[in-house]
Amino acid sequence: MSCPLCNIQRLIAQSVDLIRPSFSVDAESFKAFARSLPNGINSPFGKLLLINDVVDFDMCWAYNFADPWGNNFELNCYEYERIRAELTEADGVEPVRYWPRDLYERFQI
Repeated sequence: MSCPLCNIQRLIAQSVDLIRPSFSVDAESFKAFARSLPNGINSPFGKLLLINDVVDFDMCWAYNFADPWGNNFELNCYEYERIRAELTEADGVEPVRYWPRDLYERFQI
């Protein structure tokens, strides 16, 4: 038999995890943060955040990280082409992608 209260607690925990405050920064700050890694900041998965953990959202770049208490945050930069050229290409960074680039291009308005 399933515990209804346990299911509710799990749903609340999943919903809370979806709440991720984000901070938008300029390209210089984003590159400085990226190149400072690893520096003791953890990813949401509990491992050290690395430069290759950058996420390519096709319109912006982001790092997802956690504070020492496990709260999740996102640092993002909307200077897309500049980060692509001056960080990912210049430093040979292989970004994380959640969907294929061609999917984004096919559905752009």
